Amino acid sequence: MAGVLLPLAGCGRDPHADTAATASTDATPPDAGKRDKVVSFNGGVTFDGDQVTLRRDTLPDAVITPGGDLVLGGKTVTTTDAQRQAMTTYRKALQGMVQQGIEVGKAGAQLGAQAATEAIKGLFSGDTDQIEAKVEAKTEGIKAAAAKLCDHLETMRVAQDAAVALVPEFKPYGGLEQKDVTDCRK
Repeated sequence: MAGVLLPLAGCGRDPHADTAATASTDATPPDAGKRDKVVSFNGGVTFDGDQVTLRRDTLPDAVITPGGDLVLGGKTVTTTDAQRQAMTTYRKALQGMVQQGIEVGKAGAQLGAQAATEAIKGLFSGDTDQIEAKVEAKTEGIKAAAAKLCDHLETMRVAQDAAVALVPEFKPYGGLEQKDVTDCRK
């Protein structure tokens, strides 16, 4: 799963944005329409207000608008209603995947803080045997949330395949395969 999610991992600040928010500090869904919020995932996917941009090393940027238009290198690809619907479905699947990743990241950070608190409590109370049990119990929720990432990955793959089938110009931007979903579930 790590190789598939690499473009979605490593949330960070966009150096070109005046006001950037990372996924770890901004609970706003990626498509909230706020022009001052930028969420970037390792440079491969950027949500900037209502604009979703996909970047690949040797290709022009691909922008998917809320209406399902595909813009490659600044030029809008002529599409039918069915093609725009396929692009909109892919965009929504991508947003779902990203939002789930944000939630898992937040839960992990919260668990880390709780683990530190439990460790300090255990040290001061002398009850260090309970630290691992308390922290382990809380990890189950995170494991379940992380498993949902694989479900979102499958949804994204299906949407990607439909978009690629209907919009040939989008094919170079769709590299997600069934093997990636299978590997995620292992």
